[in-house]
Amino acid sequence: MNSLVSIIIPVYNVEEYLDECLNSAITQTYSNIEIIIVNDGSTDRSTDIIGKYKKKDNRIKVFSINNSGQGKARNIGINNSLGKYIYFLDSDDFIEKQTIEILLNSIQSNHICIFNAISFLHDSGKIVSQKYFNISNEAIKNNIQKGKQIEYLKDFISPCLKLYSKKFIQNNKIYFPEGIYGEDVEFWLRCIVSTNKINYVNYYGYHRRYRKNSTMTGGSIKNLKDRIDSIDGLLSIDSDSDQLKKFITHYLLDVWYQAYQKNNKNLVEYAINKFSENKIKKIFKKERILYKIRYYLFKKPMSSNYLISVYLDKFLVKLIKYTNL
Repeated sequence: MNSLVSIIIPVYNVEEYLDECLNSAITQTYSNIEIIIVNDGSTDRSTDIIGKYKKKDNRIKVFSINNSGQGKARNIGINNSLGKYIYFLDSDDFIEKQTIEILLNSIQSNHICIFNAISFLHDSGKIVSQKYFNISNEAIKNNIQKGKQIEYLKDFISPCLKLYSKKFIQNNKIYFPEGIYGEDVEFWLRCIVSTNKINYVNYYGYHRRYRKNSTMTGGSIKNLKDRIDSIDGLLSIDSDSDQLKKFITHYLLDVWYQAYQKNNKNLVEYAINKFSENKIKKIFKKERILYKIRYYLFKKPMSSNYLISVYLDKFLVKLIKYTNL
């Protein structure tokens, strides 16, 4: 197979890590690649580093935009890609030299091929996780046969741990929401409601870096507000799948829980107003009684000290784990 693969890398103020990332891309054992770097308004030395690599490797294309977030940057990459396949790489992470070659040999006739990662702490280099996804190809096949692929695949969100067919993405008009955190959740859900041609290769070719203030690990008010707003996009996915609706309810409750943990009145009130809409009420109708109680616990807090609701919710989650209520 000699298909062109487009590696899309959004870049924003990652001067400390960018050399390692770009070097891992240009030294791939599979050489028929284009590397699309979208400079998302960087104000540090990232722009200079990008320029250095562009002079070094003519497979690199650079697009520069005002700071708009990873969603828009990745979409620009998709729209300007020429490859048969698309791969997303975060600019503070890096991949093994054989990654693209192994993914290309593994995807076969599927639309998406998933692989795995090792996670580490930037400050110390300590390994956080030897296995980012707890997944197997056999489990994917079994759950697809049972019609439960959404339920099984829903948590394997990271766009960087997959090779995608560009034709599949374009034909289904699957793009990232722009200007918000958590854009990868909606993108992945739209993927798994659109195909069951998904496989997994047991290859640990991605190195995920955990660092302070990254979009991956950030828990800011802005981050949570965006995740609250993202519910509109999730509800707009055209699917009658009960599995999808169940995921949305659980995701909503988790986001709501995080908002209450902040003990921030404006954020909690914003969530209450957003999640009290009729569309939200409807998706809870089929849920188990304890999930309904969780919903009403957050909708009508018992105290202005929102941490009380957090403690009660922890208790409800334990009850759910050990009962069928």
